[in-house]
Amino acid sequence: MISILSRLIPGKLVLAFIIAGLLAASVWWAVGQIQDNAQDELRDEITEQNKDASDAADKADLNRANCVDAGRVWDFGTGKCRRDR
Repeated sequence: MISILSRLIPGKLVLAFIIAGLLAASVWWAVGQIQDNAQDELRDEITEQNKDASDAADKADLNRANCVDAGRVWDFGTGKCRRDR
């Protein structure tokens, strides 16, 4: 009877290690997926902010160019067009 138990215990131990390894691999994969998704969301947010900043800069430059073309003076402090010098 003892010899049967001694043969079964190593087999169960190996099975336990295999299950623990699969569980650890699953957790590692899940954490990697979460990190990838977070990085993608952050990259998209930064890209949107860059686009908004670029659009605002283009609009401000166009307003300045229109001001100068009309013979007026652009006040960089206020970001507005003035008639007088």
